[in-house]
Amino acid sequence: MRIYIVEDGRLVSYERTGQCNRCGECCHKHIGLQITTNTFNPDYEPGADDEANWDQYEGFSILLAHGVWWYFKITYIKDMDGACPGLRNGNECDVWMDASRFRPVCRYWPFNPRDMDQFQKCGFSFEKVPE
Repeated sequence: MRIYIVEDGRLVSYERTGQCNRCGECCHKHIGLQITTNTFNPDYEPGADDEANWDQYEGFSILLAHGVWWYFKITYIKDMDGACPGLRNGNECDVWMDASRFRPVCRYWPFNPRDMDQFQKCGFSFEKVPE
């Protein structure tokens, strides 16, 4: 999955690889997010507009989900008392398994390599795409 991150006022492209290994680490964290969507046309892709003012999106991760470009910015990550209510039978997730549910955060987590140091068991990793 291609993810764009605004770093120092410019877009940096990453490829997220791997898969969920059901470690459950993210299900035991409360992840605060600032979320917005773009106002561009459906064919828009980040970086296509040289006139874009990316400074306003500093620290945001940008990804395409359900035909919409989502802009996520993690505001905090802290331990929860307990776990996500969607977690059942160990680390099986009722929300993840239900394909009809709209869940951009859970379904597309993680979306920023800077936060991976808090998720040591996660099966995903990020590689910077050369410019």
